[in-house]
Amino acid sequence: MLTEAKKLEISIAVFQQSYPRYLSFFSPFFPTEDFAIWFIHACEFNHDVSIKRAMHQLVRTISMADNAYKLDENTKLGGIQVQYWIMAIEALYKTVNQKKIKTKSAIIRDFFTNYISTEHQEKLIQAIWTSEEKPLSILEIANLFNGIRNMVAHEGIYWMCRFPDDENLGYILNPKQEEALKNSTYHIGDNPGLDKNMMFYVLQLTDKQIRDIIVSGGIRYILRLISPAPS
Repeated sequence: MLTEAKKLEISIAVFQQSYPRYLSFFSPFFPTEDFAIWFIHACEFNHDVSIKRAMHQLVRTISMADNAYKLDENTKLGGIQVQYWIMAIEALYKTVNQKKIKTKSAIIRDFFTNYISTEHQEKLIQAIWTSEEKPLSILEIANLFNGIRNMVAHEGIYWMCRFPDDENLGYILNPKQEEALKNSTYHIGDNPGLDKNMMFYVLQLTDKQIRDIIVSGGIRYILRLISPAPS
């Protein structure tokens, strides 16, 4: 049986191997490298192991999203990236077992409203709108990204989200909520009244820009675990 001292020794050895990866991942989100180092150590060696797990899960799931395009360099896999971003948010909440939030959709809405900064919320609101140029609230944007995740996770449909690049405008196609509750996206798409059952959204932020907004929100979530706000 391993002693507690031996377990700690192994844990430190594993951490040392992974440390450069963590530092590379988090450094862009802090004003100085010293601050990033403080954050990593505060998570890794906190007496509350859920904080360590939260940091690890954020790095793991976002890194999987970063590698999504490597699955097929000729295919735009925006929906798969979104799926992993939503997984990252859910994983953060599950590591600390937040039972007060009952559903996955409520988790996503809570994250977008309470952990994405006001500046980043405004950036999302200004960059995503309907084809009729109707602006969305931050809750509607949270639901939209969760809807993309659901299409990928439950139906394998990843091609209805495309991020902008040098040649193409970004867009999202998403079933209207009432239709999504009744039918699969395939059946909705087969309906002649497609424009009545699906919504088209213009997307002006790149995948990296949205990815960084999600990571920044994840860091804010973890920082509140390290130093909870007074009740």
